[in-house]
Amino acid sequence: MLIEADQAEIDFLESFGDDLRFLLITSGVGFRAVGESAFRSESIPGLAVEIECAPGEKCERCWNYTADVGQDSAWPGVCARCVEHVRQTLAEMDPA
Repeated sequence: MLIEADQAEIDFLESFGDDLRFLLITSGVGFRAVGESAFRSESIPGLAVEIECAPGEKCERCWNYTADVGQDSAWPGVCARCVEHVRQTLAEMDPA
């Protein structure tokens, strides 16, 4: 997802850090000028949003597209973030 906006809006959105992509339910967010086919807000001057395909492969767990899917041989269809969460969950389930 690409977002074109005034600096105040960009600063606000960037304050969410990497969590912004989860809030917007997208694989990634970038800030730059967008094309003519982008959605342009009628209520927020200067705000425009353009959707583009994310690079990488789709994680089987979170469905986000990332370049790190399959880097862990124990979980070949899962991104690095999800591998960490799966391992943590399994560790918490282990009574030992």
